[in-house]
Amino acid sequence: MKRFKEKKGTNTYKEVMELFASGIPAFNRVIHTLVKKTDDVDFFDKLLRDQMIAELKKERKEQDAILDTVETARSEINDVLKVEKNVHDPLMTEPITDAANYSLAGDGKRLRPVMAWIMGVNGYGLDRSAIVPLLRSLEYMHTASLIFDDLPSQDNASLRRGKTTVHQVYNVAIAEITGLFLTQKAVEEQASLNTFDTKTVLQVIQYSAQKTTDLCKGQVMDLDNKGKPLTLEQLRAISHKKTGIALEASLLMPAILANASELERKVLKKFAYHAGIMFQVKDDLLDVEGDQIKLGKAIGKDADNNNSTFVSVLGTDGAREEMWDHYCHALEAIQQTPHHTIVLKHLLNYMIHRDH
Repeated sequence: MKRFKEKKGTNTYKEVMELFASGIPAFNRVIHTLVKKTDDVDFFDKLLRDQMIAELKKERKEQDAILDTVETARSEINDVLKVEKNVHDPLMTEPITDAANYSLAGDGKRLRPVMAWIMGVNGYGLDRSAIVPLLRSLEYMHTASLIFDDLPSQDNASLRRGKTTVHQVYNVAIAEITGLFLTQKAVEEQASLNTFDTKTVLQVIQYSAQKTTDLCKGQVMDLDNKGKPLTLEQLRAISHKKTGIALEASLLMPAILANASELERKVLKKFAYHAGIMFQVKDDLLDVEGDQIKLGKAIGKDADNNNSTFVSVLGTDGAREEMWDHYCHALEAIQQTPHHTIVLKHLLNYMIHRDH
């Protein structure tokens, strides 16, 4: 402000200060006093610059560490996802197992199990091998939801994870049964968390079942409103049910295994609510601006199907503003707990800056 006053003159400086400190005379007086008393502006410039450089270096180091962790987790998760065939009954299970492994083998982001891996291992110090069943269950549930999403009765998609969708490679009936098969495999995996006490594992299974019913309700809401003009509030509600709840589960299930406090679980839910809407807005923007090869699915499907999205309701600039607004709310939420601020902040950055 000292430099600004010298460069632009006293009158312009006063005009800016009237806007800057509008309605707060005490704050205005403090700024005026500081500007008047400040002599060595170069010293403050250097101090501020040094602090900014140090903070940016720290942020970059943390971000690089999280990105490395994401890739490590993703690689480890990919190695344990394959569903083994039942050697005692190969003829009965082969088509379903093949279809399940076909859908799992695609180039997925594995975001949900990656989040659970990072929260469980980095956040709560859980043994990485002990939570493998949880990671499998999350990806099985997510992949099942994608299979159902792609069916002719829903989105009728032809491309998923860079490959032809399951119902087109096999048939609709096999796709439907495979989706059900994977949801049950998810429950089986959760019941295999045998290094944790029984009561805790039951809480995980109960929570998972509750959230699965919420996801189903969100999908019904989405189907009921296809081709209809939606309000911003309706879009947010559907996004929370379809996307936010799955992100919440990725954070809450490790928290349950770690016996986290109710306050911490509440903060994680609030974070997931805003992160989920942010994630969906980013998806809507990618559907308009994204690269089909990187996305691994067709772009422009929402416009083709006349579906309401954050972009169609708010426009591209408005959608981007909505996305960053929820990003800020998610950041505010994690300030309420000192335990996982860095982990969650960089997970949030990873989600908002993704290109697929």
